[in-house]
Amino acid sequence: MFSPRQAASAVGELFSPRKAKSKEARKKRGASKYAAKEPASSTPQSLMDDLRSGSEQERAAALTELANQMDYVHGNEAMELGQVARDSGGIVTIIELVSHPEPYLHQLALYVLGNLSSDAVDAQSWRTKLVVREVRGFERVLTHAWSDDIDTLYNALGAIQNLCTFPEYARQMEAPPSHRRRHRLPAPLHPHTRASPRARPAARGRAGRS
Repeated sequence: MFSPRQAASAVGELFSPRKAKSKEARKKRGASKYAAKEPASSTPQSLMDDLRSGSEQERAAALTELANQMDYVHGNEAMELGQVARDSGGIVTIIELVSHPEPYLHQLALYVLGNLSSDAVDAQSWRTKLVVREVRGFERVLTHAWSDDIDTLYNALGAIQNLCTFPEYARQMEAPPSHRRRHRLPAPLHPHTRASPRARPAARGRAGRS
């Protein structure tokens, strides 16, 4: 079993928000429960629509496509994707999928959330961090920090690294694993809940990317 402390020393070197599984590997991994299905459209808005109101297969396909886009989207394209994700309620849906019981889905959700919360991907990621904070999304991510699954742990630590810009997050991480496992998850999120960009966080985490 891995713990955040055991893995933390490797996070800085090993985790890059752009270092993802290949598209083929993702499809193969999810094929057992979710048939590999291409989304009808890969525009940011259509992907968010599928995430919020599609079938399980459509949600899986949209999440997979978003993860694939994280491998190459940059600049204005990445900023547009982040903005659409926030404005449409997609970030809130991705946070809910972080708690999905299917490993394939919560691993992808952790990966996408970690990227969209990275300054190296989206220069406006501080706005995404505000949304995550308002709906207590960090608590959902943190429940995976003691996972026995190395892929889940890897993506959870990456997301934690990029999100951990508020003092209360550091205090939450002081809780022992037994407490985190017993900790009650926040109530289901409203799909349209989103934060208004009121004030920029005092500190902005910056994760390296290869």
